[in-house]
Amino acid sequence: MNSLSAVFFYEWRRTLTFARLGWWFVLAMFPVAITFMIRRQPRFAAGMRPDEIATVWSIVFYLLIPSVCCMLGVFLNAAPAIASELEQRSWIYLATRPRGVMWMMLGKFLVAVVWAVTSAVLSITLATIVSQMDFAAWRGAETVSEGLIRLFSSSLTETLYSDQSPAIFRTWWTMVRLSILSACAYSALFLMIGASFPNRSMVFSVGYVALVEVVLSLIPAVINRITVQYRLRSLMINWADPVRRDQMQGNMFFKYVFADGGNTEQILWLIGLTVCFLGAALLIAEKREFTSAAESDI
Repeated sequence: MNSLSAVFFYEWRRTLTFARLGWWFVLAMFPVAITFMIRRQPRFAAGMRPDEIATVWSIVFYLLIPSVCCMLGVFLNAAPAIASELEQRSWIYLATRPRGVMWMMLGKFLVAVVWAVTSAVLSITLATIVSQMDFAAWRGAETVSEGLIRLFSSSLTETLYSDQSPAIFRTWWTMVRLSILSACAYSALFLMIGASFPNRSMVFSVGYVALVEVVLSLIPAVINRITVQYRLRSLMINWADPVRRDQMQGNMFFKYVFADGGNTEQILWLIGLTVCFLGAALLIAEKREFTSAAESDI
């Protein structure tokens, strides 16, 4: 564990540069900016009930934060994990240390997850406030300030896990959990791709996401059940909108786009995918013979 903590803090300090912090801030503010622009639309939510507005915001936040920002966050840190060591000619040193490659991979995995999750938590916190999801609708409040007072006073008696809790808190807690699961799964996935194709890790990662996580995950067939998006999407509808989930259970389209199992089953699937991806990445990195020589040197 000392080796893991040493790698983690070393890699974490390397992310505290102006360029990396700038990207961290951009990823955090991008969903907030999109939320602000949607909220400023003059006819947004016209004629919609509060529960329908909450559903729309849940979908928007899910697409922007766990699906895009978390994926991009871990992509920037995990995909080039091995390629960066090869370029710096430090791979030989890692390979000759006891479990050096394993600790390096695990340390970079944790750094990518923490980097993406912290950005996502800030993003969803600001985005839910900007959306004003429950401020005016919760229990008859007529102004934003009154809605805030009633919202936070109600949170003292309602729990985040309750279906009767304010939608803004339920949505926030849902997105935080989804962001953690998304960051872990995609970080392990990009590490595996980076170990398999170190020289073209980012290209193959983008191709995999576009083909599998975007296209195949939306195809109503058995193949979409092995994708991360399928499990995250199912947890989103279960946690953020349990009432609408129950209404959609009888729809034939529902069974192919969302999993009909419980929350525990979806979480176990995501944990299993993460372990498989990470295990494959470690195995490939340990067994494969990499060269740190540049193409011009060969």
